[in-house]
Amino acid sequence: MPHISPLTDDVVGEILSVAPDGYARLGLIPEADPEEVLRAVEDVLHLHRRGGDELDRQDLITLGVVVGDVFVRNLGWEWANLTYPDGATAFAVLDETHAVGNQPMNWVYDIAGNANREIALVLGYNLVARGEWPPAQPGDALMLH
Repeated sequence: MPHISPLTDDVVGEILSVAPDGYARLGLIPEADPEEVLRAVEDVLHLHRRGGDELDRQDLITLGVVVGDVFVRNLGWEWANLTYPDGATAFAVLDETHAVGNQPMNWVYDIAGNANREIALVLGYNLVARGEWPPAQPGDALMLH
């Protein structure tokens, strides 16, 4: 189980500073329907896999920030930093009890780099929006992606 550290407003602001570029790339605004936003990210990732849209590391981070923003805006989740026993760290978005969450930047990066990885951002969002996730206790930070 990782150690969960809340992020300061300054760090969250830094993370979210790239979100406008991500929404602009998708032709959407942050207040758009969450499924529409996530479907647009999925479309970009499908296009990337077919060689139709070259995405560099910053593009993937930006799209990941948009994914995280959707969970925060629409589900009341919060940004946090996870530190694992081996010392690895990752930004994540977590539900209010810290039972479940995802690492949106890593999720998008993994999808883009792994042709066999399912692209299921909308499905993942809908499952957690309905409260359908594996058993997890507050503080478990079970990653769903």
